[in-house]
Amino acid sequence: MNRANAWYALETNLYSLDAAVGQITSVTMTGINYVDDGGNPQFIDFETCYQNFLMDQRRRLGSQYMDAHKEFYDWYKSIGFRSAFTMRLWFYADPPVEFEIPTEDSFWQILMGIKKAGFRTTDGE
Repeated sequence: MNRANAWYALETNLYSLDAAVGQITSVTMTGINYVDDGGNPQFIDFETCYQNFLMDQRRRLGSQYMDAHKEFYDWYKSIGFRSAFTMRLWFYADPPVEFEIPTEDSFWQILMGIKKAGFRTTDGE
């Protein structure tokens, strides 16, 4: 994946950046815009990722899934994994989407945008 340039704030986006193919271009209140490896604009919907996360948790926990889990998940609203060590993000999209973030500043800015939108990522390390 190619490297991205500096961040700047816009009214319609929580964060935007100049990005090359295979990189995130903006974080909005509803999701992430990016350019895929084919050069096509794509969108990852946060709510869809969260619903995919909930389905996975119900499947993994089976009969052990309880209201207490749902309460926590509704508060935490996980939409993917992060690795600060490798500066990678994985989203519960369908199919799953992974990004290698080019700079530490960009990595934390993206995570801040996700949190401002009311969602979170889980530490994968």
